[in-house]
Parts: sequence; C-alpha cells; structure tokens
Amino acid sequence: MEPSLDKLETCDLECEVVDLPASQSEMDRLREESAALEPYRHLRRGLTIWDTHAHVGCDIDARRLSAAQVVERLDLVGAEKAVVFPMNDPRQGFCFHHPNDLVWAAYQRYPDRLIPFFRLNPNFPSREEYERRVGQGFKGIKLHPRSQSFRISQPQAMEIYTWAEADGLPVLLHTGKGAASVVEEVRRMVDAHPCLRLILGHSALQELPECCAQCGSCDWILFDTSTLERDQLRELLRRTDPRKIAYGSDIPFSHHAHELTLLLEVAREVGLSREDLALILGGNLRRWMEQAAPARGECALETGG
Repeated sequence: MEPSLDKLETCDLECEVVDLPASQSEMDRLREESAALEPYRHLRRGLTIWDTHAHVGCDIDARRLSAAQVVERLDLVGAEKAVVFPMNDPRQGFCFHHPNDLVWAAYQRYPDRLIPFFRLNPNFPSREEYERRVGQGFKGIKLHPRSQSFRISQPQAMEIYTWAEADGLPVLLHTGKGAASVVEEVRRMVDAHPCLRLILGHSALQELPECCAQCGSCDWILFDTSTLERDQLRELLRRTDPRKIAYGSDIPFSHHAHELTLLLEVAREVGLSREDLALILGGNLRRWMEQAAPARGECALETGG
C-alpha cells in the first residue's frame, strides 16, 4: 500500500517535513551568497537553468535539506528545476525504500520544480525497489559507489544498468571523491550498455582529463559540473563538447550560488558562446528528460540537436 503524503510528513526527523522552510538567518546568508550572481544577470537573462545534482532529506553526517529549502535555493539563483535524490540516509536499509519515499513526497509537493531520481544499493537485491519506483514515475536513478562500497562495474551494478538501459532511465553515478578507477570502470560499463544515459556526478574529478579523453565521445554521457575546482572546470569546458556537459550544484554539500557563479566565470573566461552556455545550464538535461529513450546505435548528438 502506498504511504500517504501526510504520513511521510510526520516522520521523526525534522528534514522529513517536506515544506520545512529555511530559517531567516539561513535565508539571509543565501541571499548574500546569491549577490555574487548579480554581474551575470544580463548573461543569464532568457536562459533556462536546470540543476542536475541536488539532494533532499537527511544524511548520516546530520546534514538536512527539505523540499521547500531546495525550491528556495532554486528561486534565489533563478533556476527552474532540479534533479533530486536521497542523501546517504541513516535509515536507508538495504534498498533506500524510506528515503525514496521522501523524494517522491517532495516531488508530489513540487511537481513543476523537482525531478525525482531514486537511489539503490547494488550490494543487496534491488529489483523489487526498482520496479516499485519505475511504476511510480521516477525519472532516473542515483548510485554512489563510495557510500555504498561497490565497484562501478561489479556484476550487481551492471545488472541495474541493464534494467535502466532497457527502460530508458538515466543513471547519475557518483564519480567524485573516493571513487577509484573511474575511467576504466566507466568504459567497461559503457561498452556493455551503449544506450544507457549516464550522468557522471562530479565529472570523474581526479581523473577528469583522462575521462574527457576516453569517454567524451560516448554518445549518452553527460559530465556534471558540481564541486569541480576552477582548473578542473576550465579543463572540462575546453576539452568536452558542450552538448555533453550539465550544470549541477550538489546542494547541500556545496553552495548553489557558488557553483553557478564559478561556472559562469569560467564559461566567460574560455569564451563559451551563449548558445553553448544555454545547453550546459539546462538544455542538455531538459533534452534528456523530455526525449524518448535512445535506440541501440542512435547517437545523442545527432538526435539531440
């Protein structure tokens, strides 16, 4: 039986109140941070911003972010939508059932602002939770090799990619801090699943140059800009087709305004066109969310425009 939204909103952790707003002091701090975007007001005018990487709920490190707080942050930076998924919730159990319920409740409250992804742990049987979430209408999957201690290309994870490829669901894969042998593992994964829509969370970070070289030509990969340092972001924008890059914030583990301001600064520095910036800020993610799943052998750049 589906849990009701009201039941989910009366759970024992404060973050699970879907509409819990930020405190006044927190809002003041966020507004102050957002002032850094003011020099780019004209550049951003008319551009649609979709955030590829945001969390909602609670983390084992005690960080919390409600759906209302996500939307408040979107409003402050002028973003329209965000992909949201669970944090490393202390009550994830074997399959993230409860945190996934919270993401769905958040989406139900803000269906025009949030894009729900569910989370799985490949170390445990996942098929039942996968089918449940696909049936509900989730739009993608989040996997975190470091937090759940699995290899990107281990058999249990590869099974999840098989399901996602068949159903046309994007997979957002953590490839940032703590992820090892990213390029080797991702190449093995992509070679086995050429039509899987894969978002590289944090763009392989330490292995970014090699990942750009080895995976930048893969048809169905998006490099997520969240938490990259200036030099790494510059490398990504210079080496990778703008049709394969997507803006992400990683809130609450990073700051929304900082991530967006840094992207705009580096985009201007490397001479990115307004058309290419529009793709990175939201066009690429929007295309993935709105177009049909690819057929085997179909090229993302040919079909995506």
